[in-house]
Amino acid sequence: AEGKLFKPLAFTKTFALLASIVGDDEDFLATTFGRRPWHRASSAAAVPFDLDDLDAIVASGIRVPAIRMVRAGERVPPGEFCSPTRIGSTTLADTADARKVLDLHRRGATLVVQSLQRTFPTMVRWCCELEEQVGWPVQANAYLTPPHQRGLDRHADGHDVLVLQLHGEKRWWVDGLGDLLLRADEVLYLPAGTEHVAETGDEPSLHLTIGIHRPSPESIARAALDLAQERMPTEGATDEERLSRVAVELGRVGTDEAIDRLRRPPRTSPLGELARSVRRPEVGLATVLRPAAPWSVDLPARAADGDDARVGLGWGHRRLSLPHRALAALERLGGAAPAGVAVAELPGLEDRERLVLARRLLDEGALELVPPPPPPGP
Repeated sequence: AEGKLFKPLAFTKTFALLASIVGDDEDFLATTFGRRPWHRASSAAAVPFDLDDLDAIVASGIRVPAIRMVRAGERVPPGEFCSPTRIGSTTLADTADARKVLDLHRRGATLVVQSLQRTFPTMVRWCCELEEQVGWPVQANAYLTPPHQRGLDRHADGHDVLVLQLHGEKRWWVDGLGDLLLRADEVLYLPAGTEHVAETGDEPSLHLTIGIHRPSPESIARAALDLAQERMPTEGATDEERLSRVAVELGRVGTDEAIDRLRRPPRTSPLGELARSVRRPEVGLATVLRPAAPWSVDLPARAADGDDARVGLGWGHRRLSLPHRALAALERLGGAAPAGVAVAELPGLEDRERLVLARRLLDEGALELVPPPPPPGP
């Protein structure tokens, strides 16, 4: 089970982002992830979010529930920080009023902006990359807490949490670690179920929480039971016979099978797909391409030497079925360095097929154009 729960997906090729957050990513996944709380006093992570970004989000008219405010463990009613806003012929009552938000913050309320992995462009890409590396869905929330305040009372989350301190500092109490001070550029990791509480000092604090949604033991057990019931013949059986057969089948279901049933492939960022579809760049044999995200290439179970044999190409939540004769070209593209590979260099295909494959993978978002090198300086 640990091999499924605590290791990233097999096709992930780089741990660059995770390593920038936690340092030794392999040691973190093997000894810490899902096991114990952990604190790192310095992080090299380049988080694409700061106070100016938060300010821009609030000023843009964000709506509930993407924004909420809490004070001393209690939610502030939306009516205290929202004002009616007209969009076209519709009046919205759940749009944040930036001046009311600021006033409440000055009077001790914590501002929470939720689901940045869906709403803020740079965080969409950042979170998609992190999902590919940890192998489970992630969410990102921002917390801006005024001085000498705590937003939430002592509690435990039902998912793993990475805390990245972006501005100021915050005093935490964490079950298993005790008291600690989290300063800017420091990281805290809390496995699901870890009790904690945090409070600011003399200055405001901004931190991100990155929630990682691994399956719980209860959800794994339910998935195993579902698999057992699906495999069990029930026609003509009594209730007692069905119960006995479920027990037998449940003993045959492996934990890895149950976890695979719950695994949702990580998202691929949709940013750029609409513009790319409209622009449709010209592709020639000299065009240089590289993968837009880590790939997996799966061979069919049967012998793959017939004209109708296929291979599967997967990246993020996307999957394509392609002719087997494209396998060598896919392997060449998948192993391309950041410098990329020219379409003319794709092996195993004729020029016409090379162009068709390159255009298809560009349209689907599996490939991206490698920009030409800058001209030499004077």
